[in-house]
Amino acid sequence: MFVQNYLKEFNNLTNKIEEKYSLDMLCVCDDKIWPLVKISLFELISRHKERTLTERVKEKYLDYSIKEDINENLDQKKFDTNVYNDILFLTDDHFYIQIHDYYVNKYLDPIIEELAKNFVTQKIHLNSKISKYKKIESYKVASEPHTGNIKLSSEALDIINNVVSDFNNSYFEKVDLTHLEKMIINKSLDVQEGKSFINNLGDKPKMIFYSSYSLPFKLGLNIQSKKFNIKTIDVQHGKQGPNNPLYSNWGNVTEITHYMLPDYFWTWNMLSKDRIENVGVKKTGLQAVVSGYKFAQTYTKKENKTKNILITLQPLSFKNTFYIQSFLMNYIKKDKNFNWIVKPHPRQTMRDLVKIKKLFNYPHVTITSNDNIFELLNNSALHITEYSSTAYEGLYLNVETIFTNPIAKDEYFEELKEGKFYYCDNLHKLQKTIDKLMNIEINKVNVLTQNDYKYTDLIPVKNLK
Repeated sequence: MFVQNYLKEFNNLTNKIEEKYSLDMLCVCDDKIWPLVKISLFELISRHKERTLTERVKEKYLDYSIKEDINENLDQKKFDTNVYNDILFLTDDHFYIQIHDYYVNKYLDPIIEELAKNFVTQKIHLNSKISKYKKIESYKVASEPHTGNIKLSSEALDIINNVVSDFNNSYFEKVDLTHLEKMIINKSLDVQEGKSFINNLGDKPKMIFYSSYSLPFKLGLNIQSKKFNIKTIDVQHGKQGPNNPLYSNWGNVTEITHYMLPDYFWTWNMLSKDRIENVGVKKTGLQAVVSGYKFAQTYTKKENKTKNILITLQPLSFKNTFYIQSFLMNYIKKDKNFNWIVKPHPRQTMRDLVKIKKLFNYPHVTITSNDNIFELLNNSALHITEYSSTAYEGLYLNVETIFTNPIAKDEYFEELKEGKFYYCDNLHKLQKTIDKLMNIEINKVNVLTQNDYKYTDLIPVKNLK
């Protein structure tokens, strides 16, 4: 059965929209907000599920029956906006993993460690859920809610209504975009908070690092940082495929999009750099540097195979209501020769976890609570996922990855062609591939960590000296 890549469909449609409308008229509080609208549309589409009435009732029941136990962590210190720092590092809910009894940010902490030798640095954390149940060694950012009135102009409303109409007459016709306007207004409040954060800094830093720029607070931070010549840098946090709407395909409205986007993208390899800086033969105007992924260096590559097979799950996205493909589930049920380790995705909710535990309720299957992907990969002989970028982390530790979702054929086209990863779409092919990989010695070239890179020699850090 042919399965369309919703990422590719989304990009095709938004590219047409960018050419069709005068998006510079899409403003809130004098901010050109097309990136915010695009991110909001993608969020709504990714959430869309087509469920029956019975399924929706069951979902509601789970929501009411689950109570999350969170202990408040009161140890976090409040960030002093009047203290000078050359570089700020801004973290939020994601990308923390546990090592012994403390948590580290696997993308930002190695950069902090090295740059702190040459610059005055400070790690700060957005006041969010993670700080309530994880010990985070950083200072808390107390955000300042925007008190002004947020209202879309008639011109902006006309454009949004036209965009909604285009989506309603496309592959995404069943997605409910009724509340898009309200969503944009709410997110615009967060954008203003990000702008206020920069305004309230007594001594402005020269640079701000973070991972995942798409939070509205960070979009606002990007806008205001440009006014004070503060450089903002997004550190790569996963696969930046050719159809990633947030990191590729920004080529049609350069002046508008650059307004909200970071100044630099800090990438793992040349492939990611190229996808950010180019759309086909066209230059996007965005700047990227290749910095490698140095956190991986703290782990020794595995030498001996185990009987463990790791499955990393992904959040349910557009239309998808199944956590793994049926042929893979059938294989797991029957094959008791391996220890199957299932790692839920950090974005999966308590409702998801209840269903995942029920789905994988077999003696030879373990649902792990370990969020350290390197430890899990290092204790596994093989890795299976739909199309997660944890496949790249597996490469560093010589753990082969099998993809099972058709989207992987587009997003990892080059890597599959080069034999870095494998793709299976049926039971026979899966069994044959697993048998092959469990009986060969693996020693592939690491594509993540560039040992010859020093962060202090990379643009834009080099420009600070």
